Amino acid sequence: MHVHWSDPVFYALISIYALAVYNCIKVLGNRTSAGASIAWILLHLTVPYVAVPLYYLLGDFRIRGYVRRHRAAQQRIDDTGVSPLLEAAPKTSDLAPSLQTNYHSFHHVFRQFGSAFVPQHGDVELLVDGQATFKAIFAAISSAKSYIIVQYYIVRSDRLGLELKRLLSERAKQGITVYMLYDDMGSFWLSRKYIRDLRKAGVKVERFLPITGFKRAFQVNFRNHRKLVVVDGQVAFTGGLNIGEEYAAKRSIKLRQRYWRDTHLRLTGGLVAQMEDVFFEDWYFSTKELIDLAQLDTTSGKRPKLAMAKPSQQPVAARPPRKVLQLIPTGPTDATVISLLFVIQMINAAKVRLWIATPYLVPDSSLIRALELAALRGVDVRLMIPRTSDSLVMQWVSISYAKEMKSRGIQILLYVKGFMHQKVFLVDHGLAAIGTMNVDNRAMFLNFEMMVLIHDEAFNQQVAEMLQTDFSTCRPLTRKTGRFRRYLETLRGNAASLLAPML
Repeated sequence: MHVHWSDPVFYALISIYALAVYNCIKVLGNRTSAGASIAWILLHLTVPYVAVPLYYLLGDFRIRGYVRRHRAAQQRIDDTGVSPLLEAAPKTSDLAPSLQTNYHSFHHVFRQFGSAFVPQHGDVELLVDGQATFKAIFAAISSAKSYIIVQYYIVRSDRLGLELKRLLSERAKQGITVYMLYDDMGSFWLSRKYIRDLRKAGVKVERFLPITGFKRAFQVNFRNHRKLVVVDGQVAFTGGLNIGEEYAAKRSIKLRQRYWRDTHLRLTGGLVAQMEDVFFEDWYFSTKELIDLAQLDTTSGKRPKLAMAKPSQQPVAARPPRKVLQLIPTGPTDATVISLLFVIQMINAAKVRLWIATPYLVPDSSLIRALELAALRGVDVRLMIPRTSDSLVMQWVSISYAKEMKSRGIQILLYVKGFMHQKVFLVDHGLAAIGTMNVDNRAMFLNFEMMVLIHDEAFNQQVAEMLQTDFSTCRPLTRKTGRFRRYLETLRGNAASLLAPML
């Protein structure tokens, strides 16, 4: 087709190509995975009229406003926030000898990223699947005396969501301060009536990164994937479960009655204060409102966690032993790719066993090399992924990567009982991590995530027993017998893997 220079189409094409060149330069200047950079550049060079609008919707560029507000919030929060309330980090010599090497390493590395990463004493309870998790969360909400904090990626207006709305509304009407933050993309189908009812009851509700505004429409790929509930600064919950009927039921209607497998944590100790401050920063970004910490406790006028920082009056011998917990909050605005460093650190720490459960397997090339090296060291490396996913493309990509890693000596287990959504890392006999982070590019580079690292032998054994139960319902990844079927699956997986850097 011949286009004259005076034709408006000529100028439109020039603009598209100019933007394509600009975006390529921008991609090269951003910190992201090499695979993602290559994918975006090739897409811009081959089909710029598709790549340009797609990049502004899904591209990995920084949320500059978040960075500015995040730093401003942290500056304001530091004086009254978490730092003055925390206990000193446990000494390496205080831990069992088998825990000391890994504890020293993780403490030394991640404390450099801020007070939220400083290890704390506390207790942790493993919650397996939705029924146990939501029973514990709803009980904690019902017992609140001062305030409740709720943050989820997905909130649905179904039976479970309506029960949460009823509880939060009741507590707000009784004078309890209630904050709720939800991700606007993850909760896209949440009804307006649901939000109106909560606000009418006195609940403070906001959405993270609205996708309806012009400016935010070009940042839809940055999502807040965190799930947390905090009650009175004393107890907190986090893990893989969102608010939706499929997460609570033994059988998911969304997944055609297949079993939904997930894991959550109930936490106490200084880490609760750290989780709160992570929420406060997200809230500030969403609302430009700094939560007045001194007003949260309506009974004493002080933040309840102050009591946790004081020495216990119990004799030392009478105190129950507490575990060492370490919060790892990550996000795309981190100056360093903390999420990727954390996973690599977990892999490199393994000497005997490394068991990973993740619903989505789209690893960065550095993670593949680290896992391969662990297997070559003789570590028992097991990756458990669902045989059938809630996303067909993610399933194809995950299986494609799983086949590649199987060829490198890594044991791949396919969970066939249903859809496995838990995010669990188990290292040797003293380290475990559970939270919201999948092993994919989105979790590493695009999402705001949260993991809890537990330095404890007894808890490690508890997680190991849970995973062994899951392994008993898995089958190993094997090659199909039909050559033509194998060829078709290889083509499908390789084609889907081209999208991996953007998934």
